[in-house]
Amino acid sequence: TKFNFETGRKYSKRNIEKHGVLGEKIASVDKDHDLYHKSQFSWLHGKTHNSYHVVHRGSGEVTTTINGVRNPKTKTFEIKTTDSTGTGPKAHKIYRKILQTGHSNTLVGTSHSEGGQKIWQKLSSEKGVSVHGWHAGKAVNIDPKDPEETHVSSDEARKGYLRGKRDLAGRQIYKMKLVASLHKRKTV
Repeated sequence: TKFNFETGRKYSKRNIEKHGVLGEKIASVDKDHDLYHKSQFSWLHGKTHNSYHVVHRGSGEVTTTINGVRNPKTKTFEIKTTDSTGTGPKAHKIYRKILQTGHSNTLVGTSHSEGGQKIWQKLSSEKGVSVHGWHAGKAVNIDPKDPEETHVSSDEARKGYLRGKRDLAGRQIYKMKLVASLHKRKTV
């Protein structure tokens, strides 16, 4: 499902560079794609929304859009939606690039589709990236590659399996956030 207006849309170089329609360029993802960040205040919701856009340099097409809320003090970015045209770099590579730039030093995911599960599993396999859980104000040690530890289907939640004392572990997993950050390099 396409969530974001910008994904798949083509912009001229002039609109991207001179007018900043996609915000500021913060990095190159690969030889053909650039990463932009845009921050704008929504009067309707009373808060600032942020988005990262991956743009193909040649065509000006936005291949991936990641929307969320970024805390400018802590540089934590809570991901709300991610969508892609299916061309360009994979989402887990983009997440890693966002962390590497230092623009956002922590990525937080809340609810995850099956596609979202795969992104976080692949992200946890990237060199230098750590993924852990966060529930009730505490870090939770998990294996991010094991869907049994990180995800509960929304179908199970809708059918009420997580209510009452039926599935306390499932309720914790359902409410748990996933947090990604870069390891600190060891110096000798």
